[in-house]
Amino acid sequence: MLVSRSTEESHLYMHLHPCECGETDFEWRDHQLVQGDGCLLSIYSGECQRCGRPRRFEFALAPEPSPPPPALGGAAPSQIIDPGEFWHASRQFAGTVPADPGAVSDDEFHGAYDALAFALASLDEVLKFIPDGADAVPAGAFRSQLGQRLHAEAPERFTRSWLAADREAHRRLLARYRQAAELETPAR
Repeated sequence: MLVSRSTEESHLYMHLHPCECGETDFEWRDHQLVQGDGCLLSIYSGECQRCGRPRRFEFALAPEPSPPPPALGGAAPSQIIDPGEFWHASRQFAGTVPADPGAVSDDEFHGAYDALAFALASLDEVLKFIPDGADAVPAGAFRSQLGQRLHAEAPERFTRSWLAADREAHRRLLARYRQAAELETPAR
């Protein structure tokens, strides 16, 4: 059973696990919360937008309260998304955000801000996989094919110092977006 720590973690998991046809977008049509064997289940179902195959994801919700978005989980590392997948998601989110907040239209501003916040939250998740006293995510933490490939290609990007530098760059850009929002009209 997939144990999810938050709605955001469930949604990211679904995005990271495409349909057999390769489609990553899954616009579920039905969501149910059902009492399972000692836990609450969150069930998403629908059809693939590309090929029409039925898709279904069933998550047992972690007993601790979900953190507020953009956080993806509590203090413990994810049980369903590995550090490589979180790193990849961070890159995807950050890759949609222009470095200059002034280059973003009013309509796009909140989406860019949210994408950057989720990029930062995804890096925070990678850092949770580094044991106390260690300098890097252990190789055994990479369970997915994507995570194993990313780690093999460049293990240095999963060191505490590399991740902290990445995180700081995202934090500074997010601060620029916050400042731009404060300087702009109330519409932002």
